[in-house]
Amino acid sequence: MAESLTASRVSAGMFSDVLRVQPVLGRTFQPTDDAPGAAPVVLLSHRFWRDRFGGSSGVPGETLILDGVAHSVVGVMPEGLRPPVQPNAELWAPLAPAYGVSLQYRGAANTRAIGRLQDGVSLERARTVARSLGATLAEEYPEDNTGVGYGVHPLHSELVAAAETALWVLLGAVGLILLIACVNVANLLLARGAARGGELAMRAALGAGRTRIVRQLLTESVVLGCAGGALGFLLAIWGTQLLVAAGPQGTPRLETVAVDLRVLAFTACVALTSGVLFGALPALRASRVDLAAFLKQTGRDAVGGSTRAQSGLVVGQVALALVLLVGSGLLLRSLSRLQAVDLGFGVANRLSLTVNLPQDGYAERADRALFFDRLVGRLESLPGILGAAATTTVPLSGFDADLNFLIEGEPIFAPGEEEAIWFRRVTPGYFDLMEIRIVAGRPFLPSDGAEAAPVVIVNETFARTKFPDGDAVGRRLSINPFDEPVWREIVGVARDVKNFGIREGSRYALYTPHEQIPSPFVSVVVRTAMDPEAAIPMLRREIADLDPRLAAAGVTTLERLVRGALAPDRFLALLLSLFAALALLLAGVGLYGVVSYDVARRRREMGIRMAMGATAGEIVGLVLRGTMSRVALGIAIGIAGGAFVTRLLEGLLFGVSPRDPLTVAGVVAVLAGVGLVAAALPAWRATRREALAALHVE
Repeated sequence: MAESLTASRVSAGMFSDVLRVQPVLGRTFQPTDDAPGAAPVVLLSHRFWRDRFGGSSGVPGETLILDGVAHSVVGVMPEGLRPPVQPNAELWAPLAPAYGVSLQYRGAANTRAIGRLQDGVSLERARTVARSLGATLAEEYPEDNTGVGYGVHPLHSELVAAAETALWVLLGAVGLILLIACVNVANLLLARGAARGGELAMRAALGAGRTRIVRQLLTESVVLGCAGGALGFLLAIWGTQLLVAAGPQGTPRLETVAVDLRVLAFTACVALTSGVLFGALPALRASRVDLAAFLKQTGRDAVGGSTRAQSGLVVGQVALALVLLVGSGLLLRSLSRLQAVDLGFGVANRLSLTVNLPQDGYAERADRALFFDRLVGRLESLPGILGAAATTTVPLSGFDADLNFLIEGEPIFAPGEEEAIWFRRVTPGYFDLMEIRIVAGRPFLPSDGAEAAPVVIVNETFARTKFPDGDAVGRRLSINPFDEPVWREIVGVARDVKNFGIREGSRYALYTPHEQIPSPFVSVVVRTAMDPEAAIPMLRREIADLDPRLAAAGVTTLERLVRGALAPDRFLALLLSLFAALALLLAGVGLYGVVSYDVARRRREMGIRMAMGATAGEIVGLVLRGTMSRVALGIAIGIAGGAFVTRLLEGLLFGVSPRDPLTVAGVVAVLAGVGLVAAALPAWRATRREALAALHVE
């Protein structure tokens, strides 16, 4: 049975001159391979060579049958090669033998150029040359090149553009978590330093200078930081594997993410720096020993010292946690809005597969139309299949095909001012199968065949914009070229659907009957009464029965397409939510520790208050007022700082303002609740002790 492979076509110098990658076996393409009429040759990816040929060194010279044509294998590319544009390609073929004619057409826009700057040539210089070239071509060929410019962009920026903002947001979130954790450690060190006052005073009395005490305490904090860094590094090895496995497909170079020596070095630097920076304040405070005061204290009285520094650190913790919680809340609300978007088409129990017809046997339009008509008919007759239809583009699949158009009775656009419309060919029954409502006119009928009058269906956006009076049905238009226009009657207006992404608005769209403009590249959509995945083997067999040379490609359910479109937003929201939950936990633990220390420091005062008649409620209220004032200050600072930080999320949000009051209010309520719990527990414990026990002095 034939198999479907992912292939890419490149010009002869792509690997040798531009990417400068040498094959592990054989050779790359030569100029003679990349000429119209050249003998078909192919390069193999390292994985394909290993899996299909067992890593044999004799593979150059072997023959592969691709789309019914024999191709000679000329080389094997190195492991890990992921070229731009189509990084998951399993093999590569030269460009010109397939597209030699279309490459000579100045209006063609189906290829992408990738180049390497000469040594010493700046990016700005290259852009200047490109603009000059565009102006020259527009002057020489105004019909095709007017308004067509050349943009020069760094390849790295192009590859990471889609994920760059999200990655910076995640890096910022990791930094905030590190700060919160370090603040927690600093708080613990402050408390521990205060509790060790007697010990440090004794060391000072025995002759230890302040520098020696600071050095000792800093050494302890650095050891603590390094131990935490080592544990974090071990956890990162396991966590990175989970994140890579759960990451959305299409994230640039996600598969290369791993914990290596560079990560180890960075972790060591962060751990060492954190230990020094956040151990310095506790060490300096603890080293300021009042020898006379400490020698007068004994027992529990030795738990003394001001908590002003600790209170300031807690305020900072709460502020940082609020920023993360607000960011997480905004992304979760945005994801909820995205999931609720009306796609304009049905998704449940539908799957799609792509069939690409070779030239051999399907060169004529009638042959292509007949094949897909037979295929759709056979699939519809299968048990458990409720319907089938064909289209050149499935919504959300990422495929784009635009054509210029001209409405009958309107003047031809001036060169460079042409408007484009998204173009799709469908078979009768497609709109019913996909539950795309026809809001005016009619859908395509079986009678709209190759010999029938040319007809089209346009979407709501086109009809509303071009025919505001509502009379789109019955009007005629032509799609390029316009030297001999073929007028096609608009017989219907279809509802707008999400073609290019759930976030994207609707563009002009046009549908034509497939039989009138048959395509060799078609996706078949099937609606099933069963689990769509279970129907896949049956559908593959039907295609092979019609033509053993053909194989289904891109087999997927529409639900999977929708999940894939939402995957980056869901992944980012999940990660930021995990960070926010960790920040909330750390802030709660830090607040609890500070309140517990404060209660222990003030136990004599509380004992006196209880002995004088204060109730347990009054004692708890006293502690809560002091604690919640810190939380309130942290919330206020967090809201002020978060207003700036969350603005960075604006490009990642959908249907939600970066200053969404509902999200902020919810986060404030959560933080206030955590603060109440963290303060109430140690305060309640303090009231359980009897007054005499609290006043007891060792």
